[in-house]
Amino acid sequence: LVALSRQADLSIGMLSQVERGLSNPSLASLSRIAQALGVAAVDLFDARPEPVAAETPLVQRAEKRPELLFEQFGMSKQIISPVRSHRLELILLTLEPGGRSSDGPYTHDGEEGGLVLEGALELEVAGRVHALRAGDSFQFQSSLPHCFRNTHDGVTRALWAIATAPPDLHETVQT
Repeated sequence: LVALSRQADLSIGMLSQVERGLSNPSLASLSRIAQALGVAAVDLFDARPEPVAAETPLVQRAEKRPELLFEQFGMSKQIISPVRSHRLELILLTLEPGGRSSDGPYTHDGEEGGLVLEGALELEVAGRVHALRAGDSFQFQSSLPHCFRNTHDGVTRALWAIATAPPDLHETVQT
């Protein structure tokens, strides 16, 4: 916990609470923990076993999608990637009215892009706010401070892709 705390720049107490299920991290904290561990953020929740090379799935059935709930932010993410990957994550993002990504902009390694499927989304990247509606798409470097929120009076859904470089195992926390 001490090493992870130092690398993720999060308190030991907060990490301990997350580990024991007493607290849910924000997306920003989750990204920092994953980056410090050298894994994709989805791997911190994903219960799917690593596929055997000869049995790599090509299809992810809707009823079997793992879901991450961020109730404090009015947001849920369904992992729609059929293959567990450190380089590409495909997510179906659902935001309740007023739902948001976090309490403020955050950064992490990689690149993001997506398509608003339903509703309206306000995307802030590097201090610039973009109003998106169904049918609009976006793409940006994740290293730029970013956040988003639902500006629609109903549910907003977006297809979200996050691409990252493979983790540098020499820079990860040793456990």
